[in-house]
Amino acid sequence: MKIKVWLVSLVLICLLIGCDKKKEEPISPKIGVNATLIDKELETWKVELAKEPYIINSKEVKNPFIAPVVGKTISYENVLSIRLVGIVDKQGKKWALIQDESKMGYLVKPGSKIGNYRILKIEKNQVLVEEEITDLYGNRKKVQRVLSLIKE
Repeated sequence: MKIKVWLVSLVLICLLIGCDKKKEEPISPKIGVNATLIDKELETWKVELAKEPYIINSKEVKNPFIAPVVGKTISYENVLSIRLVGIVDKQGKKWALIQDESKMGYLVKPGSKIGNYRILKIEKNQVLVEEEITDLYGNRKKVQRVLSLIKE
């Protein structure tokens, strides 16, 4: 019983000591009579807000969610799908023997067309060909190339 009384009194003493309310004085900065505060961030915001707004015309800007149109190949410059196999000169008229990638042979004269190629001129060892190509931007242009006779 003595222990119970002793424990209860100890708990009551702890509660009385722990519940002591002290008033804390609020901390106030000591500012002189003529002191002024300068807010640098506020000043920079005022400068930025005074500037003219940046306007984006949405009709001129590309939609980032639409995939761009990409050309089939990067360059046609050195790629020819036909080759000169032979030249026939009969009574002043020249004919060229042209072979495509599928090993199909053509007997052509100046002015003839094979696919995208048009034969412009047939000479002794070479043929001048005009090719119509489409670049990456979809523009069609004509390029002249020379097919040389390769001796095997």
